[in-house]
Amino acid sequence: MTIIDSPGLPITHDPQTSTLWEKLRRFSFDRGTGPRTFAVRLAREQGWSESFAALAIDEYRRFLLLFALDRVTGPAVAGATTAVRVVPSAVVDKVWHLHLLCTQSYWEDLCRDILAGPLHHLPADGSEGEGTALGTVYEETLAAYRRIFGRPAPASVWPGAEPAENPSRSALRAGSGSAQGSAGVAVLVGGGLLVALLLVLGHVVPPLSLVLAGIIAFFIVLASGSQGAARRRRRSGSGGETA
Repeated sequence: MTIIDSPGLPITHDPQTSTLWEKLRRFSFDRGTGPRTFAVRLAREQGWSESFAALAIDEYRRFLLLFALDRVTGPAVAGATTAVRVVPSAVVDKVWHLHLLCTQSYWEDLCRDILAGPLHHLPADGSEGEGTALGTVYEETLAAYRRIFGRPAPASVWPGAEPAENPSRSALRAGSGSAQGSAGVAVLVGGGLLVALLLVLGHVVPPLSLVLAGIIAFFIVLASGSQGAARRRRRSGSGGETA
């Protein structure tokens, strides 16, 4: 069993809260003694280092405490039927997904013996306004994290306020704009060199070379205009996208 030496909760917390955190901090995800531990499996399946997997697991423990306390809106809600006002980050959600597959560990060791009630994973249903609502609850979750643990959540596990979006999707979207810009520059530079070469060759075969140079120059101007329009669309849309 791997346990990160997590600091204790602020002394302002009641003994019951501190006791619950100590149980979660020492909770073992491994029932057996084999080498393929929960942390190792998580790291391999997600392509994480083992140290980052251990950090993600520790933050999952903290998410569980926030759920159990539900200090964002009121009293403890373990086992209650009302909506829980905490949501995980994308990284924490990966840990949660894997833990759900370990049914005895999850439903018996965690939910029954520590949380004293079920913690169901409710996926997004795509309803209107859901993304905005999740964003609001995510911000409340981060605020509750600061209040309960006395420090901000680590940005490497709890990025920004984007609970409904996979971080890899954001990186892909940002990277695609960069790749498109690089491709556009390459087209312009290569086309310019080709036009210059054809103009030089125009002294040898004037009619054909000049016609080809004119056609290539036309497409370079067209490509440049398309790249500029694409950049303007990305700039105008970057501030309003929440999906």
